[in-house]
Amino acid sequence: MRGARIRPSSNRRAAERSLVRAFAAFTHAADSLEKAYAQLQLEVSRLGGELERTNAELTQSLEETTRVRSFLAQVLEALPFGVLVFDASGQLQLFGRKRNMIVTEEG
Repeated sequence: MRGARIRPSSNRRAAERSLVRAFAAFTHAADSLEKAYAQLQLEVSRLGGELERTNAELTQSLEETTRVRSFLAQVLEALPFGVLVFDASGQLQLFGRKRNMIVTEEG
């Protein structure tokens, strides 16, 4: 039987087709994951930049608040009369050095 070819069995051909389909599905899934990862990296980069800007703004705001509070404390201490500052709930928040001119002991 010279020159006769042996054909693969139908089971082997079915297995090869199944393997080709599985490899195609794997390749498609890998491509989808790579695209999703690239999008995720872009989002992380964007959020990192946004966080950095917000942090810088908060730092600047905190520094300004600290300067204003220090200035206010200096003004309160320099006034020749007593000053008391209450919040909306009636709690004493700030007072000047001469507060004793205002506050008297209750007897």
